[in-house]
Amino acid sequence: MANVNKNNHIFRRIEEFFLPKGMPWYRKLWNSGSILTLKELLKLSHAVHNSVISESLFHDAIVFAIKRILCDEGIESSDKDRVKAVLGKNQKIKISYQSCDWYVLDELIKRIEAKYIANWITAIENGVQSTEKTARYLASHFMDIGYSSQYLYQKCIIFRKQENGSQNAILLLLGFFANKVSHNEKYEVMFTFTKTPRTIKRGQISKCSSMEWLVPKEVSQWLLSQKIDSSGVRPTGGLNIKVYATDKFAAIKKALSHSRSVTSRIALGTKKPPQMLNTVWVAGFSESFNLPEINREIHLKVLTKEGLFFSISDDESVENSIALVGFMNEAAPSPAITTGWAAIESLLVGPGGHSKLIASERIANIIACSFPRGELTKLAYQYLKEGNDDELTKNLVAEKYNKGKTVVIANYIKAGNDLEFEDLADQLAFQRVAKLINSPYQVLHQIREQVRETMHRLYRQRNRVVHGGLVESEYLEATLRTAAPLIGAGFDRIAQALYVQKKSALKLAAQAENRSEFLRVDDSIKDIIGLLD
Repeated sequence: MANVNKNNHIFRRIEEFFLPKGMPWYRKLWNSGSILTLKELLKLSHAVHNSVISESLFHDAIVFAIKRILCDEGIESSDKDRVKAVLGKNQKIKISYQSCDWYVLDELIKRIEAKYIANWITAIENGVQSTEKTARYLASHFMDIGYSSQYLYQKCIIFRKQENGSQNAILLLLGFFANKVSHNEKYEVMFTFTKTPRTIKRGQISKCSSMEWLVPKEVSQWLLSQKIDSSGVRPTGGLNIKVYATDKFAAIKKALSHSRSVTSRIALGTKKPPQMLNTVWVAGFSESFNLPEINREIHLKVLTKEGLFFSISDDESVENSIALVGFMNEAAPSPAITTGWAAIESLLVGPGGHSKLIASERIANIIACSFPRGELTKLAYQYLKEGNDDELTKNLVAEKYNKGKTVVIANYIKAGNDLEFEDLADQLAFQRVAKLINSPYQVLHQIREQVRETMHRLYRQRNRVVHGGLVESEYLEATLRTAAPLIGAGFDRIAQALYVQKKSALKLAAQAENRSEFLRVDDSIKDIIGLLD
């Protein structure tokens, strides 16, 4: 029965991670999975070889990768030992590009990946050590290999309904993916344009096996061949792109990236970029799809809450950093990576001759310290929403401000009381918060370490973009997926400090560092909730 309950918890948490949008940062994924983390080492080794990143940055990535795989029950102990042996131990950790060890690691990764999902099925059947870690490892893995959140969430809904609950849904979900011969399939995506420069003719864009420019008549013929109603479609041209992807939503996103490269070239050559229509079609599907928007869910809620849309600081660095965060929310991967790191570095390095990486440590502290207030506030309002007629509800209603509500619910939990929520996702959040309240230093330290590594990865990828000319890669996408919402959370608190409390970002970072350390000896509810006050 215990395993059944754990299975319920794993599945509901994974389903929450796959929710396409609207999930607050403190319930999202903060890191990539083990396999992509290992694969990144091969790329970083090449970056070191070309002097794109330093050996110290590479060393840091290897240390994290080793820590990452140690708790991963999808990797067999013998494979973990072999990875550690190849990467080295203590301060001798290193792997040279295209050395024998580099090729050994490459083969090891392939071996681990081939058995990964099957190993997790066995682990879940036998009972996993941590449902939260299991959900994070698995959800990260599926996102890393290219599946879209829309597709994964739809699959969760299908298996949950099929089981009329979640008792075996997680095993059905994993079994479905374990039985796939290949995760990637071939898709054909059609984009249409209006106001196409007259200089573009069929054949002017060279035909290749994966991309073809079509004139209006050919676009109509393609739509007809796919049994798609083309009435009302009057494009001046079309771009047909064939890609290998995990699902139709991922295919559209991947093909869109290719199409933007083409339209960028047209703009460079003609000064008149074609305008892409909002409707996209995928061969084999009769329905149309809207162009996916780039929105990395970076939200600075303080701007709305405090009415700061037109408040301009006298400090240009502050205004510039906020603008850079805004660019990160909607830019293509490469500029999003660089602007995101620039925003962090501009405010959080400061005087003292520190390495630029100190900025990642400081924002990680700020983000970790904002976790208790965020999750407790959500739980307090959710408890009120469910309409319980009890003393806790009365006490929550009596508090006018959010901080007061969080103190009430935190004290209630601290006293050893349980909370009951209708949605298992909220129930699991309560369990995580209870651990935080009872062991604040340890839990916040774990959160900080996860965020710190994500910010280190952001810096590494920034160097690959700036010094290596990287434009598109799965590593950039994975970095943005995990880092962007965290940066939004950090800058929300930084903006609160700058505009409302008149406190600099460096002073806020110092406060977060000090107060989180003081939790070793003083862990009152007031101290846990007021870390950034």
